[in-house]
Order: sequence, then C-alpha cells, then structure tokens
Amino acid sequence: MYFKQTILDLINNNIRNKFPKVIKAEHAQIEEALLDSIFLPYEVKQLDCPQEFIDDNFDLAPGTTMGLGKNLMVGFAMSNGNNGTKDRRKRISVGYDPAAYVSGLNFSIIGNPIGSADSVLAEHSHDVAVGNINDGNPGDYIEHHTARWDRGSGTLLEGTTTMAGVSAEDGNYPPAIVTLIIQRI
Repeated sequence: MYFKQTILDLINNNIRNKFPKVIKAEHAQIEEALLDSIFLPYEVKQLDCPQEFIDDNFDLAPGTTMGLGKNLMVGFAMSNGNNGTKDRRKRISVGYDPAAYVSGLNFSIIGNPIGSADSVLAEHSHDVAVGNINDGNPGDYIEHHTARWDRGSGTLLEGTTTMAGVSAEDGNYPPAIVTLIIQRI
C-alpha cells in the first residue's frame, strides 16, 4: 500500500526530474504504485447514485451473478450476498472491536450479523426516582404511567412504569439514508 507522499516522490524522482528521458521501468513502478493505492482488496463503498447508474453498471438479472459490476464498476459487486460479498441489504454497519462481546453480541468478527429489522421491543420497567414535589397541598398526588407520588410529602406511593413493544418492519431502525453498498471482489 502506497501513500500519497510516496507516490508524489516516485513521480518527481522518476518522471518530472527526468523528462524527457523517462525510463520505462521507472514509469511502470509509478503505475503499479498508483494502482496499488487505488485498489484495496475487500474494500466496501457506499454510492449515492441514480437508478440509471445502477442499471448501466451492474448485472440486475436474477441469478448467482446478480449485482456483479460491469462497465464502470468492473471489479465491484453489490453487497447482496452474491459474488463473494456480504449481504448488507437493509443493514447498518457497526464498528469492529476485537475485545467487545456485549450482551451476547460479538463485535470482534468481521461480517457477523447483529440485530433484526423486525425485532420486538421487550416489555420492560423503569425504576422511578423522585425529588421533593411538595407544592403546599398535602394529600394531592400526581400520576405518571403507573407511578404515583404524594405531592404533600414527595413520597413515592407506587413505583414502576411498564411498556410493551410492537413489532414493525421499520420500527427498529435509527434515522437512515438508503445507499448502494458495493464491495471490491
């Protein structure tokens, strides 16, 4: 993998400073460095492109090559589970952490699927804490969900809130933008 400064040094030392006597082998070294810096194996990219670009540059016919790049996208494929890619459709990426294993979820395996688009928010409860809510009217109370406090003393009379979740196809996604995810193959 070459970095920008390394490539600039190669260009300056082998082309700019030797013009017009550029040596073929030195020019080839620069070309290889440029290609190496552009083409990263396993690279994943997101494209915000019009449908016309997708139609022109990807095989959309059903089958094992569906999503394979063509024309401008040769060397890439849609990340749809075909052509050696991970199926990233309707998925959000989560950062790799070699030491993270949280609540049964393993973040240390690249490509590990986590979560579900149709999960159900489990019934749960919240502990209730209250400060002094005395407004000078002993015996009054306020209610919040199933929690109830005595306004005069600030005493918690009842102490849990509960909520049950609802399953919905789009109910568990954070705000997101649909984008075409492709992978170098």
